[in-house]
Amino acid sequence: MSLTYTIYTLMSRREYALALTTTVSLLTDHLERLLMDCTMMHLVVPPSPTLSPYVPGLIYDGCFKDSKSRVMSRFISAHYNGLTNEGCLDACAGEGYEYAGTQNSLECFCGDHSPKLDAKTSDSDCSSACKGRESEMCGGPWRISVYHAKPETLTR
Repeated sequence: MSLTYTIYTLMSRREYALALTTTVSLLTDHLERLLMDCTMMHLVVPPSPTLSPYVPGLIYDGCFKDSKSRVMSRFISAHYNGLTNEGCLDACAGEGYEYAGTQNSLECFCGDHSPKLDAKTSDSDCSSACKGRESEMCGGPWRISVYHAKPETLTR
C-alpha cells in the first residue's frame, strides 16, 4: 500500500505541475496579447484646456507665492464649488476690498492691496483651473492669482 500511495502521489504531483505550467503558459500568452493590443491602440486623450489669467473687466496683477501668514488678509469661504475670478472679486468688493485672489481652484481671498512684488512668481505656478470656470486659472497650492477691477467697473 505504501508503494501504491507513493506512485499515486508522484503522479498527482506531475499532473499538478503540468496543469500549473499550462495555466502559467496560457496566462503569459494572454498577457502578451493584451500588451500588444495596448501598444497598437491609439488612445485619444482630449487636450487639457488652456488656462488663462486674463478675465474681461479685471486687471490681472500676477501669480504670487502664499504662506501661512497669508499675502491677502481676508478669506471668503462662500465660493468653493462655483469659484471664478470675477465672482471672487465681486465678493471682495461687496466687503469693501479692492483686490481679490483665487487659490487652489476653490479658495477666495481679499485684500486692500496687491501682494508685495518679492512674492511674485511665474504665471505657470498658478495652474489650477477654477471650479466655476475651468478655462480660468485660480492659483495653485500656496499660489494665488491676484486681480483688481478696472476703474470703470468698480461699483462702490
